[in-house]
Amino acid sequence: MYTVELYARVQRPIPVAGKSRRAVAREFRLAPKTVSNMLEYSMPLGHRRQQRMRRPKLDPWQGVIDAILEGDQQRATSSARSFVAFAFCV
Repeated sequence: MYTVELYARVQRPIPVAGKSRRAVAREFRLAPKTVSNMLEYSMPLGHRRQQRMRRPKLDPWQGVIDAILEGDQQRATSSARSFVAFAFCV
């Protein structure tokens, strides 16, 4: 990602000193396409997604998973819960 200061330094020599885009690209060690983009846009462009973000694979199964976990929690006996509480508190 290029800074705003670099954009300003690249944009200045072309109209003021009459340098070519290729000369400016060589001077700043940038690709000529990058220099063209810097001249076209006054501020650096942010990143844009190429594709829409995919949903997690487990998303369709979220309700089933929640039901299983809730059923397991209801089936746990009081002795099992007290053992877990004892094991983690000590």
